[in-house]
Amino acid sequence: MKIHIVNNSNSNNDNESFESYLNSQIEQGYLDKKDLSPLKCHHCDSENLEDKNFSYENLGLISYERWCNDCGKRVNTWDYGCWGV
Repeated sequence: MKIHIVNNSNSNNDNESFESYLNSQIEQGYLDKKDLSPLKCHHCDSENLEDKNFSYENLGLISYERWCNDCGKRVNTWDYGCWGV
């Protein structure tokens, strides 16, 4: 899967900064390189994550949240096909 970065600003520096942020998160093991899904908690570095709070509409799954089982904090939310970053 190729990841497309969309930025409505006029500055290329913003795109480069965001892209370097994503790359550092991937390199540090927080995000999966394929789809940017969370691999470990940003709060406590735990890899003990669980998907919860699934929402469905007529055509199927539309959102869910990934929570850390160690510190109890929400790590991220998947909505309509992509992870929030």
